[in-house]
Amino acid sequence: MKFSCKKIFKNNADVNIKVAIENNYSTSKLVTATVKLIDRSGRKIIEDKKMINCNALANRSVVDFSFEIKDPIVWSVDAPTCIY
Repeated sequence: MKFSCKKIFKNNADVNIKVAIENNYSTSKLVTATVKLIDRSGRKIIEDKKMINCNALANRSVVDFSFEIKDPIVWSVDAPTCIY
């Protein structure tokens, strides 16, 4: 999984998450990739699911998720936390 922020502002943040999936079976598989961002208190910030077809025998598939997070809490000296 790779997490990146394209833009971070006080009112919103553009977030991209890439998830790599490998299929070690001898046949193709239809799978659901799910990402969920939660804050420190366990509150769900965002969730998304995508269905993909993974080809047989360890072919790697990468699933891209893009989100806009409203009113993100970002790192500062007074509140050293990650974006959410």
